[in-house]
Amino acid sequence: MKKLNLGIVLFILPITLLGFLNITMPKTQTISELENRSLKSKPEFTIKNVLSGNYFRDFEDYFTDNFIMRESMVKLGMELKDLKGIGTGDEVSIVTYEGANIFESQFPIDTEELTEPSYEEGEGEELVADAEELESEKLSSDSDIEEKEKLPEKEEAPEDKKSSEENVTPAEKENNVERKVGSVLIVNNKIMEIFYSNEAGGKAYANVINDFSDKMDSDVKIYSVLVPTQIEFIKSEKYKDLSSSQKDAIKFVNDNFNDRIEPVNAYDILEEKADEYIYFRSDHHWTALGAYYAYTAFAKHIDDEPVALDKYEVEKVENYLGSLYSITLDKKVKESPDTIYLYKPFIQNEYHIYYEGPLKMNVLDMSHASKERKYRIFISGDRPWGRIRTEVKNGKKIVVIKDSYANPFVPFLIPHYEEIYIVDPRQFKLNIETFIKEKEIDEVMFLNYAMVIGGTGFADTLREMLNNK
Repeated sequence: MKKLNLGIVLFILPITLLGFLNITMPKTQTISELENRSLKSKPEFTIKNVLSGNYFRDFEDYFTDNFIMRESMVKLGMELKDLKGIGTGDEVSIVTYEGANIFESQFPIDTEELTEPSYEEGEGEELVADAEELESEKLSSDSDIEEKEKLPEKEEAPEDKKSSEENVTPAEKENNVERKVGSVLIVNNKIMEIFYSNEAGGKAYANVINDFSDKMDSDVKIYSVLVPTQIEFIKSEKYKDLSSSQKDAIKFVNDNFNDRIEPVNAYDILEEKADEYIYFRSDHHWTALGAYYAYTAFAKHIDDEPVALDKYEVEKVENYLGSLYSITLDKKVKESPDTIYLYKPFIQNEYHIYYEGPLKMNVLDMSHASKERKYRIFISGDRPWGRIRTEVKNGKKIVVIKDSYANPFVPFLIPHYEEIYIVDPRQFKLNIETFIKEKEIDEVMFLNYAMVIGGTGFADTLREMLNNK
């Protein structure tokens, strides 16, 4: 009996101790660096939440995300998983994750460094070269910059938003069930998002850009660049068939644009260069080389001469494990991390991002080279909006309305434009129509990766931006 009682005590005591520590220890971590995502916050205790059952469900998610030693246990679990089975031929698996699109729901928008922006040495106090000039450039309809450009609140995942697409029929809305679970395919040491075609998502994306074009002056040129992802160019048909055709999905969107929109064909050059290092193995983004090839397609589209790649000085950042590794923690991928190749701009430029006011940054922000999310080297990550002024005095101005795929693309535009504006619709809180008119911007580019048309979430976000007052 004493042995039995001792066994009960030894079983209950650790559980009680862990429960006590979980309740009493402060929860200071808000982001999992290992999984590269936001952790669930503690739900608000209200009578309404308790009666609906939401409180207990949300608390369970909060408890799971904030369990002590959680990161170590996740690592251990993945290592144990890697020990199962005997490898023969390709090592293939499919991993599911919450959230339809990685860029918009799985990973947090860049807001964690706002109080300590990544300046070059000696730039900490230099916000703008000419404060009076910036003051005069404030938007007339948004005269109080400090009020309009406050730090963004945490974004609601777009797949949870109610579609505001007025031009989608009720039948299409009924059939458009947003995917709550996404999937990635792992083949040996390479991870790829699986794309699911969604006709309503494609129509919603085309329609909101059409509506945007209706608000623009007739002399403003509007381009669309939809970028296919890595799985589109996988060689094996048996794996490729797991994913819908992005070529067909992009064509469907382009066919639904009005005559004002100029689709830029980045697909063909990426297909031609698919054997080169144009996508990361561990991340859902393309590399700067992939972005360069798409840039050459754009330059040719506008009858301009693309800059030869060998004109750029190249710098390497080693040991990058990106967003898809954070989902899977795959051992093979970890053993062969990515290298980030940087093509350094040779044209003098000055880059500012805007929150409450301008912050001077570098187009290639090397402060992120030693951090976990090295992809943020490109234009310092996703910000509400930014402006690059160059020494190219040709009067040309372009705004790139984008997701994070545009980040390594934007620096290649520097030799072609006097001013380049970058807008992230997930965070931009100004009136985009007024913004473009006041800044006298004559070209607009929508550059996003193909996953945004796999549902209506990103189109809804664009429409919210379009409707900002």
